[in-house]
Amino acid sequence: MKGGGWVATFEDITEWQQAQEQISHMARHDALTNLPNRTLFREQLEKASRLAKRTDQVAVLCLDLDHFKEINDTLGHPIGDALLREVARRLGECVTEHDTVARLGGDEFAIVQFCSNCEPSVVSSLASYVVERIAAPYEIEGHQLVIGVSIGISLAPEDGKD
Repeated sequence: MKGGGWVATFEDITEWQQAQEQISHMARHDALTNLPNRTLFREQLEKASRLAKRTDQVAVLCLDLDHFKEINDTLGHPIGDALLREVARRLGECVTEHDTVARLGGDEFAIVQFCSNCEPSVVSSLASYVVERIAAPYEIEGHQLVIGVSIGISLAPEDGKD
C-alpha cells in the first residue's frame, strides 16, 4: 500500500467455539445420563485429593446397582436406559451443587462429596438416603421396577490421600 496502512481480517469463530465446548462436554460426560463420566470423575478425584491434603475432607461413595443386568436382559435395553436416567436424576437430588455425581459406566455410579467436616455418621446418612431414594419404585413404560444399590465409602484423608 502506498503511504502505509494496514489490512485486517475478521472471522466470526462463535460456531467453532461452540463446537469445541460441545466436544469437550461430550468427552467428559456420559451420553445417556449427561452426568460426568469416568474422565471427569477422575479429575474431580484429583481435585479432591489436593483439597484433602489441606484442610478440607472428601467422601467418595462408589455405587453399583443390584441386579440391573436382569432388568436389561428381561425388559430390554431401552427400559434399562430409562432406569439409568431416572437413577441419575435421583442421585442428583441427593447431593448439593458442590458435590459430583458421575456415571462410571454400566450400572456403576460415584459421588464425590466435599465437606469441611465429613464425619462418618454424616456420610453414612447420605449413603442411607441414597439407598432409600434408589430403592423407591420406578414406573417406566408401564413397568413397576424396584432396584437396590450397593455402596462403598471412603473418606480422605482418613482412609488415604491417593
